[in-house]
Amino acid sequence: MGEFQLVIPKQLIPKVLETYHQTPLAGHMGIQQTVDNISEQFYFQNLPSTVSSYVRSCHDCQERKMTKAHTKSEIISFRTPTETFQTWQVDLFGPLPITQKGNAYIFTAVDMFSKLLFCVPLLSSDSVTVSHALFQLVCTFGVCDCVISDKGSEFISQCTDQLCKILEVNQNFTPSFIHHCLGLCERTHRTVAERLTPYTKKGIQWDNMLPAITFSFNISPSDSTKYSPYEVVYGFRPKFPLSVSKLGIDLNSLHSDYHSYMNQQIDKLKLIREEAVTVVNAQKASEIMKERENKKTNPLELNIGDFVYMLKEVVGPGKKLQPKYAGPYIVHEILSPHLVKLREKDSGKLFKNPVYLDRLKITFVRARIRPIILFQYQ
Repeated sequence: MGEFQLVIPKQLIPKVLETYHQTPLAGHMGIQQTVDNISEQFYFQNLPSTVSSYVRSCHDCQERKMTKAHTKSEIISFRTPTETFQTWQVDLFGPLPITQKGNAYIFTAVDMFSKLLFCVPLLSSDSVTVSHALFQLVCTFGVCDCVISDKGSEFISQCTDQLCKILEVNQNFTPSFIHHCLGLCERTHRTVAERLTPYTKKGIQWDNMLPAITFSFNISPSDSTKYSPYEVVYGFRPKFPLSVSKLGIDLNSLHSDYHSYMNQQIDKLKLIREEAVTVVNAQKASEIMKERENKKTNPLELNIGDFVYMLKEVVGPGKKLQPKYAGPYIVHEILSPHLVKLREKDSGKLFKNPVYLDRLKITFVRARIRPIILFQYQ
């Protein structure tokens, strides 16, 4: 605070606030910085609270700055399957460096029961290419009951919709921007990237290594079932180049004939899946995680008629400098603790799709500072 401060009349407060916050030299600084800068020169009644209200209600700041008071709703979970290949989470990973074959994306699918990973390298992310990959999944493991994906254009396209209708596969979509709903795929993408990186650094094309990386993922024991996805599906562990059979031990001698071998494998597979079902039905890992995360929730409390800004997807070369939020919009209807329906502020036009609460933040509406009339001439 300066040694001397000039007390300014109320009618000049808006000009001071604008100069110290919205001009290029002020650069839309935060509340405390704006308070400090104004206090160096000026004083007026309720200065901190007036500055706070002014800065928080700045449209440019609300449109561009991510909120620090992060709102977080309770975790949305899907029904846990009771058998293999019943429900798949599917997603796209990329774009990646274009390979010699022209591949730039990976179609990933994770079986929610066994956690088995299925990957297909793709030339592009268009709906036809993705539909072919989805059909390849079905041809490999059979028709499933349900496919869960985000609302990417490649998954909500007419092509994918028609394929699922022909195969009688239900499509479930996760809310936009809510990545935990596709947690299996998200974690898988990190693992695949980590395991591909050492080879791509050596100049090896990533699509040539993808089958091996997928295999390595599928033989890794799951934290929840304690079995690898491969074991849950097939009932035994795969052989490696260095295995018991390579050490001169004849495994065939352990089985008198084909039928005894099959009976033993069936019994073993039945035991593995029974244990996996016990774990999955209990949902120990997911319920513990859900309970832990829900303790951190800070759900946004909205009422019909509230003004809100909505987090939008910013793409393109200049995305770092683009506004992060769109709005303000008006809350038209509260559909559930997680979803609301919005309408345009000016036109009143309703949004076609509901919006997830975690994408929204409250709009601070700027109150007008009424000037004091010191003199009135007749």
